Amino acid sequence: MRDVLVDLHLSDAILQINSVRNRSVQVKESHYDSVISSHGVSKEDFEWNLAYYSYTSELDKIMGGVIDTLSSMEGDLQKEMIHTKVQKHGTRNNK
Repeated sequence: MRDVLVDLHLSDAILQINSVRNRSVQVKESHYDSVISSHGVSKEDFEWNLAYYSYTSELDKIMGGVIDTLSSMEGDLQKEMIHTKVQKHGTRNNK
């Protein structure tokens, strides 16, 4: 469940970056369906599980894991960007 939610959040970010937010709801739903099915889960099962967990304290734990995973991915990306920038431009002491 957590992995599907992580990928859905990433997918949503990609759609926003690519200005898909102005496209039809059908385009978004098709993209989300593809993400969900890539995890071997049907849309119906995902929606049922999401509804089930919404009525338990487990959803908070799952969403905490989603946030932790996305934050870790963001930190890794920032480190990679800094590393790439340093490789490209050298350190400040190497003028």
